[in-house]
Order: sequence, then C-alpha cells, then structure tokens
Amino acid sequence: MVSRATASTAPPRTKAPGPRGYPFLGHLPMMWQDLIGFFTKTAFCYGDIARFKVGPKQAFLISHPDYIRYIFQERDQNFSKTLFYDKMKPIFGEGLLTSNGEPWRRQRRIIQPIFYPERFSPQQSNERPRYVYFPFSGGPRTCIGKHFALMDMRLILAMALSAIPVCT
Repeated sequence: MVSRATASTAPPRTKAPGPRGYPFLGHLPMMWQDLIGFFTKTAFCYGDIARFKVGPKQAFLISHPDYIRYIFQERDQNFSKTLFYDKMKPIFGEGLLTSNGEPWRRQRRIIQPIFYPERFSPQQSNERPRYVYFPFSGGPRTCIGKHFALMDMRLILAMALSAIPVCT
C-alpha cells in the first residue's frame, strides 16, 4: 500500500517522468491523434506515475492499481474533478461521473456492491434461487453469438498486440 515516508527517510522529490511535448500545446496533438494509444504508451514507457501536459496545464497518468485505490478510496478529499466535469453536469447531471465530495461518496457506496466478483462464485450461486437471474432461459445457456465473440476476441487481441509500443 502507499504510505507517507517521514521527512528524515524520504528521498528527495523528483519530477515524474513523461514524454516530451510541444511548447504551449503540450501533448494535445498526440492525444488528439490517438488518445488511448498515447495513454498506453505513456504508461508503458514511463511507469506507474507519468507526467504530461494538456495545453499549459500539467497532468499525471496514474496506472498502478494500488496508487489508484489510494487516490480514490483513501485520499479522495484531496482530489476534485476539473472544470471540464462541471461543464458536463447539464448533460449528465449530478452523477458519479461529475460529482465531488459527499455526493460522490454516497453514490459510490450505492453502486459498490455491484463490483464484487464473489457474488458470482459457486457458493453464492448455490444460495440463490434457481431462476432469480436468467437472461434468456432457465437451465444451461448457449449464446448464439459465442462464435462471433471468439472471433472478435482474436481480432482485438491481434490488434492490441500489434499496438504494443516500443520505447526508444
């Protein structure tokens, strides 16, 4: 887990590594061209915490699960959504995506049980009544799209592997 070091044991602070950007524009041209590719390559080449610029504003890409958990669960009061999210409120409302502080915590607690994979464990399914969850029918299910899903999976995997960046 992430812990705060004491002043006597803390290493000197250094800037987080990151790709070189353009003056004034920062990394906007690269992000505009391929946003997901930019974030993937930045995380791959510069590690768990990487620095980049969005125009004149400095931003950080956090990609390690422990650091993300630390930010969202233990220190969420230190981080707030930007003006971009405030401009999205008329479209999306005051939801989990756009809210901060206590409204965000309340909504997060409401949906949190959905994200427990244990609810699909064999022990849990034995305790559940037989037809409590049946998307198509009771009993064994065969998805008619199984072959298409497997073909899509192969294509996506091939595309993902061909897009792995090589840092120079």
